[in-house]
Amino acid sequence: MFSTALKLKGRFVNFAFRKNIPLNAAILLMIATGLVVYFFFPRLPKVVMTDSKKSDCPEKMDELRLKDYKLTQPLLFVDIPNENSELISIKNEINEMILRDKSSNLVRDVSVYYRRLNDGAWFLINGAKTYTPASLMKVAFLISILKQSETDPGLLNKKIYFDKHFQNDYHQNIKNFGLEQKRNYSVKELLSDMIVHSDNDALILISQLTDQKVFSKIFTDLGVASPPMDPTKGADYVIAVNDFCKLFRILYNSGYLTDAHSEFALELLSASTYKDGLLKNLEPAFPVSHKFGERVSGNTAQLHEIGIFYSESEPYLLGVMSEGRDLKNLSTVLSQVSEIVYRNHRKGN
Repeated sequence: MFSTALKLKGRFVNFAFRKNIPLNAAILLMIATGLVVYFFFPRLPKVVMTDSKKSDCPEKMDELRLKDYKLTQPLLFVDIPNENSELISIKNEINEMILRDKSSNLVRDVSVYYRRLNDGAWFLINGAKTYTPASLMKVAFLISILKQSETDPGLLNKKIYFDKHFQNDYHQNIKNFGLEQKRNYSVKELLSDMIVHSDNDALILISQLTDQKVFSKIFTDLGVASPPMDPTKGADYVIAVNDFCKLFRILYNSGYLTDAHSEFALELLSASTYKDGLLKNLEPAFPVSHKFGERVSGNTAQLHEIGIFYSESEPYLLGVMSEGRDLKNLSTVLSQVSEIVYRNHRKGN
């Protein structure tokens, strides 16, 4: 269209000179033609040059995909390699808090992983430190059973007879549970007790149904060393906080399980009865899908918790792993970290 306008204007100029039209009339006709071209023919869009160095887009992004199929590679999640500079103030505030708590002997080690789930901005504190995940491992058993049910549709409704409480090989210090002895439970009910109440009897029953290959593959798919499947033999297995957070990320992204199963898993986690860690001093008006893990061995205690906070402005993932002498002190540390993140998140950082 624009080239047509130029041709029209050129033809008028040739016509005016050939017909010896008076100069004044020619000028008026040229102005009229220009107005017609300006108002009735579209103009080329402006080309705006941008400086790519000022772009907020990362130069590189790491993708984790499943390799199980021939023609598709389902995307589990994407990682931005570098921490986000916008989060430095939150990270520094948490580091200062950790130093104070260490000087007060509340804690010996703390690791923190924070991630905004919409844009992937993140930071990590003390990421090289590894911990015994303890009851956090119940999330892996939950994912495994749900994965198995994709090829065994009747699995979740299968009835399991619970005779009596198992021996105290897998001790719990934080308790809010109790399966009834001498009765049947569906697998779905056991998953609920295992996650909502962190019930170890339910865990052992679920572990007996868990396929070793499916369980181990969860971790190898995520690029993480696989733990032993026997709940009573996992004391020597250790993992970093950001690596364990990957299990929550694949549930949130719904790339590993079906959408329905991912939703079911996160619904169970949002019903967790444990409120003395990340949620201790918060009154959020939004759900939190979370799980804790604790272990006491001699004079060393570990307390961890990972949660997805479904803030209306932007959901975020927070994982805290800690080690010290006393579970109560460690729960205070977890709540302090969570308060700092929640306060800064509300401010829009």
